[in-house]
Amino acid sequence: MSFADEIERALTVHADYFGTPSARKSGRRSEWPYTPVVVHTNEVGRVRTRQVLGKAFATREEAVDHARAVIARHRGTIAEQLATRRHRALREQFGLPRELPA
Repeated sequence: MSFADEIERALTVHADYFGTPSARKSGRRSEWPYTPVVVHTNEVGRVRTRQVLGKAFATREEAVDHARAVIARHRGTIAEQLATRRHRALREQFGLPRELPA
């Protein structure tokens, strides 16, 4: 198993870290009433929402798709950091070896 496969497995196991995409009706203008939201649930069950700032959409589906894209970008950034040598503590947090394999 390659280290890239291990990173992908670790990201899948810790999928709750990235949250789930959602939307809420809170836009300022009537043309774009839906704002994208990322919903996080911790291990205790407490729900925390984080609105994607500066974005509003006409339909709920568009807002959820944008939230999904934000989660995918965040996941990609974390995957890049896990493959970088200086992010040892992050690798430990995701259950990977502290040092990169040779």
